[in-house]
Amino acid sequence: MTESEKYEQSIRVKRKATKEDAERLGCKIGDEYSIIPEAQNRDELFEQFEKLHAQRYFETLQKLFNEKYGKPTEKIIKDELAAINNFIEKANQLSTTETFKNKWADPKESDLYEYSRLANDYYKNDNKPFFPHVFSYFNSNAVQVYAKYFLYKDWLLTKLNKIESVEKRELINKHFIDYLRLNFGTTNWIFDKTEQSEIVPKELTHDYLLSNFDIDDSIYKYYHLPTSNLLSDSEFQKMKDTGFVGNKETALHPYSNIVYGAYYSRSDLVWKLTGVSHRQMFIDGKAIKYFADLIPYLKEYAKGFQDGFNEFDNTQINLYLTPFPDKQDYVNKVFEYLLFKHGWANLRTGFTTNQNNEIVNAFENGQQQGYFYRAWSTVFSSNNLFAPLFQEYFKTLPPQQSEKQEEEQKENELYEKIRYHLGFLLGNCPRKGRQILNQNDFDKLIKWTTLFYENNFEVPEIAEPIQTVNTNDYYTQLSFLYLFDELRKSDFHTQRTRAKTLFNLWESSFVDYKGYSEKNFWRVNQKNKDEVKKLMLLY
Repeated sequence: MTESEKYEQSIRVKRKATKEDAERLGCKIGDEYSIIPEAQNRDELFEQFEKLHAQRYFETLQKLFNEKYGKPTEKIIKDELAAINNFIEKANQLSTTETFKNKWADPKESDLYEYSRLANDYYKNDNKPFFPHVFSYFNSNAVQVYAKYFLYKDWLLTKLNKIESVEKRELINKHFIDYLRLNFGTTNWIFDKTEQSEIVPKELTHDYLLSNFDIDDSIYKYYHLPTSNLLSDSEFQKMKDTGFVGNKETALHPYSNIVYGAYYSRSDLVWKLTGVSHRQMFIDGKAIKYFADLIPYLKEYAKGFQDGFNEFDNTQINLYLTPFPDKQDYVNKVFEYLLFKHGWANLRTGFTTNQNNEIVNAFENGQQQGYFYRAWSTVFSSNNLFAPLFQEYFKTLPPQQSEKQEEEQKENELYEKIRYHLGFLLGNCPRKGRQILNQNDFDKLIKWTTLFYENNFEVPEIAEPIQTVNTNDYYTQLSFLYLFDELRKSDFHTQRTRAKTLFNLWESSFVDYKGYSEKNFWRVNQKNKDEVKKLMLLY
């Protein structure tokens, strides 16, 4: 017996058929039959709505899923959830002013409108006229929407968490990092049976505030700056092809992961895990290979996040207010914190490690993100007070500065792309077992390579080439060649054939390669291409 059948059986009331009942039901007078009684109040009505009607429709979705997929893989569940999260994201972009007002929306948007009403307690308004029957009180599509986007979604998440609790082995590689970078919804990572405390009250979560308040465009734009360059043009086109409506710059929300109740910045987590994928790091002597290996760090991060979220005003704002501050003084300080004091727009760093490559400063990482999260909750909930400041910020940028910002954003994308694919040079050589480049030399190489592509394949001035490179020359040769191809695929340049000056950049960057045969550079043996491409996170 299904859950909906159990519930229906529990509420049915038995009756003896009267003459009128017998004529209506086609039975004999005195025969016993049962009915689902009318709801006497809203609580009973909502219970019937969820446990009977929506549950019944959910069980149909559940059955169809099981028949279609049998024993689903993790990817199947995540793909199913991605489509649901895509729908929810679109629904959350609608104004509740409109969804509450327009009972009958455009047929193409009726489910989106209904989700907005259900998610924001439209039907729990005591002023709404009460009817004792579900289909008289709720809109006609409310049952299906609630079943799919609430019950079915929760069921899929439960199945996913069970898989993750069994496997619990998200290998930190390009595939996983790209998932974190591009995931459209918010993922609540559940690694173990540790109680998931609620650090941020629902009313202060960014999702809730963005869907319930009209946020000024300038605020919305600045909030999304950390993720505005995470999407390539081709990736954004794929999103649009699957129904996404919106701008590339604001398509990915900054906080897309929850760990032990704490929100984790999308761009910062991607950047940190990219570092792990290129360089061996440890926690308590254990090498970090899987996402779950970071559990000790993430638990401490959550403690820091909670401290930062709760103490933001006390430690970051109130200390710097004048003795008799007014409301605007407070608003100005929060604004300054986001724009100038801590640089929200460009904040992303790798893990901090000690001399033994042990990851440290988890509490401090979480605390800083807790500060940021609370600051934005404050901005969103007081939109009218902050909007003039953000509007003025963008307005006062001179035209050339705006153009410069766009140019710098493209440069940053290029820099990060190069750093991402050459990051393996910070790790140990698979053959020699030693760190290929130290941090200073790595930074120099990334700078030179970025300048090379920015300046139409012109080799920059290299006064002090790298003295020590602890790897076989074919690793660096192939990485230079494959990087050129990858940057073309990603639209950073359009040259089909590899630039001749690529050899000059490679030769000039390393003392050991001075005088190397150019012919041998171009004819490098490709037998290790798969290994190098994996190191570069190209597949």
